[in-house]
Amino acid sequence: MKPKGESLVASGAAHFNAGRPREALADFEAAFRLGVDRADARYFSAHARLSLGDIPAALDAFTALIRAFPAHLPAYLDLASLLHREGRLLDAARTLRAALKRDPSHAEARRRLAELKTGGASAAKAFIELSLPDGPLRVPRLGNLPIEVLALLAGVKPVIHCWASEADLPSFDELCRRLRLEKFVFPRAAGSRGAERLGVLIGRDAAALKKTARQWEGEYFNPGQSLGYPVCCTRWYYSHVVDKKDDDLVHSILRHTRRKKDLPWVLNNVFYFYSRVPSVQAGARRQKLFAKNPGLDLDLLNLITWHPCSYRCAPSLAKAAAIWKAAQRAAPDLAAALRACLARPVVFWDWSRFAVLERRAGPDLSYGAIEPPFSLLEARLLSRLKGADRAVTTSSGLELWKGKTRLGLLGGSPAPILLDFSA
Repeated sequence: MKPKGESLVASGAAHFNAGRPREALADFEAAFRLGVDRADARYFSAHARLSLGDIPAALDAFTALIRAFPAHLPAYLDLASLLHREGRLLDAARTLRAALKRDPSHAEARRRLAELKTGGASAAKAFIELSLPDGPLRVPRLGNLPIEVLALLAGVKPVIHCWASEADLPSFDELCRRLRLEKFVFPRAAGSRGAERLGVLIGRDAAALKKTARQWEGEYFNPGQSLGYPVCCTRWYYSHVVDKKDDDLVHSILRHTRRKKDLPWVLNNVFYFYSRVPSVQAGARRQKLFAKNPGLDLDLLNLITWHPCSYRCAPSLAKAAAIWKAAQRAAPDLAAALRACLARPVVFWDWSRFAVLERRAGPDLSYGAIEPPFSLLEARLLSRLKGADRAVTTSSGLELWKGKTRLGLLGGSPAPILLDFSA
């Protein structure tokens, strides 16, 4: 018969593997109190805390594991990933170098350290591969260009656009040749933000591309008319959003949505940062947001490449359905990642401060862990969300509950809204 501590470790591992991190953590902590100190128990315990969304405790647990068992290399890698996600890039690099001191030939540690130094993924990850009837097609990962190409393949957009550098231009040639498309390149007007970037327009009608390029920098040019956006969304954006630069347009869209429950996930634009408040295009905060989500390309977490006038917009829903079919057919892995990230409830403050929730069955919105993508939300607000298990939208704001206990309004500025994209 196993000693009680060893039995608790085995029970904790079984709970963890079955997706019950809270029960797993309780067993591991009970085993620790009985004097059991094993590397695998500490490792699973750290991951249980991570699954529960307790990032500070997970960081401490991985660090303590490394101190107690310095030869346990998986702990170094997972700690580095967590530090990277938290935007602590120097600490992540330091952790990987410590792993390489233990094992200088460790290939995964060397690869991750190289990625940190270069600030991105390897060249092999610079493309999304689409499966087409005449063979695979590599689409450059420039912004959300793969999503734009899917929209073009679906017949939703007659013209697609992205910003690129001169060095990126050759990567468009094979794309245009395979899809029998025309390409037109134009510079941004002198003095505009990002003037070193080139505009790339792709479509089937060369005349339409040239006309769009001539109009792009015009004072009253509305690109949605040329890029295939629904007319209602284009008009709404320019009449309700474009002059309100201090208000994230997601708030405006929800106000313009009549039925606010069970929103269609295909119109989730929380992670679509383009054409939002000006600071979205600024560097430092956006880079930190991306650093918190290593391995997850936030530029590709949108199915539609415009902002809907409401989350019930019929033309947007029809176009999104066509793009979704194209994604399932040509990029099934990308389609699966899109649905996994977009079909979730989101508590939202602004473009860089949100919390994606694990939905659970129950009254109103019952939820579990905070899920990726992760944001730059203040620790105080994140802690309040983690301390509750239900959120209710009231006339006073977003109210939190724990079981039958009311915890009060969530708070924050601007006031948070609940976007339930589970449908």
